[in-house]
Amino acid sequence: MKKNILKISAMIVALLVIALFSTTVKAATEEPVEDEEALKSAISEAQSEEGQDYVVIKLGKDIELSSTLTIDSGKIIIDGQGKYTISPKSEWKSSNTTTGDQSLITVSSNGDVQLKDLKLKDAVKYGVQAYNGGKVALDGVDIRDCTYGAVLVNGGTVTINELNLGHNGKANENNGIEIGQGQNVTSKPTLVMDGTLTSSETENVINIAENDELKDFSVQNTDKTEDKLYVTGKTITVTDKNDEVKYISNEAKSGVTVTDATEGEAQVNKYIVTVKYNNKVEKFVVSAKSKLSSIKGLEAIKKSAPSGKVFSKFVDVNNYEVKESKEIVKDLTITAVYVNKPVEDKKDPTPNTGVENVYVAAGLLAVVSLAGIVVLNKRK
Repeated sequence: MKKNILKISAMIVALLVIALFSTTVKAATEEPVEDEEALKSAISEAQSEEGQDYVVIKLGKDIELSSTLTIDSGKIIIDGQGKYTISPKSEWKSSNTTTGDQSLITVSSNGDVQLKDLKLKDAVKYGVQAYNGGKVALDGVDIRDCTYGAVLVNGGTVTINELNLGHNGKANENNGIEIGQGQNVTSKPTLVMDGTLTSSETENVINIAENDELKDFSVQNTDKTEDKLYVTGKTITVTDKNDEVKYISNEAKSGVTVTDATEGEAQVNKYIVTVKYNNKVEKFVVSAKSKLSSIKGLEAIKKSAPSGKVFSKFVDVNNYEVKESKEIVKDLTITAVYVNKPVEDKKDPTPNTGVENVYVAAGLLAVVSLAGIVVLNKRK
């Protein structure tokens, strides 16, 4: 009996442990939603749920919205399943209404939303906005052709897991991720890198707002992220896994404080090293007082000599040599110098030795002696 009781108790404990550590995600509906009404209904139902579970809402078709999808509470995953798009209806798009919130999706207050495997396009203003404490994670998301910009971090927190940006903003300008703080917004904006960011544009992929109430904001990197965000003076720089620069933001206006809030990382100044070589330019981010030799991509640059040349040295803008042991204490521009390869010596690799010379002399002597004998025989 005691053994049975112990077995039953062990099973109950095991089930409790499994329940405790299982991924807290559940579906909001059995069937994917296929229109605006069904999507808003599923979101409303998910917001009424209590507890720590994320509620998953899957799209079954492209969704066209007549107004902003506002989420101010609940933990929700909107899953486009890798093939569906959220965009405005033609009448909303053509209304030319730009006052108030005209984003496709706005997450505010206690809202915690993950957008997954989804495309946002053609927003009247922004594709998605994290507003005054709202949290948004972007995983497998593509945003393009939005009139004001792709993402607005307006006093909320945006986490990038996997984000791809097309052109967003005015026709001749680009506005990818805008960091700002509007009137009456009390929360500080935060941008977190937890994966990769790609963009078809290179300018203003991250844009620090200049005409609002922004006073300070922070950037952060998770311990497993591939791309990283660095504070480089008054700008934000995005780098790849080799610390090579992908994008650099505009400069923050005077009086704005930018903080790297990465957990466990010392607050050390970061500098940009620009390397010119073989008609190319690459930029790298380094920590203050680190050595030039610490740059991961430097060896590949040294090996990229044009045909017939080899790497010689790096020089600065004044043509002075820059040693790889140099400590970096400011932004630096260097150029790789390549020189002609040394001419190879094409002499016989196995020259005659003294012994071989003796053999040659002996052979010549033998020939002369034989010739003398022949002459003497003829005289006789």
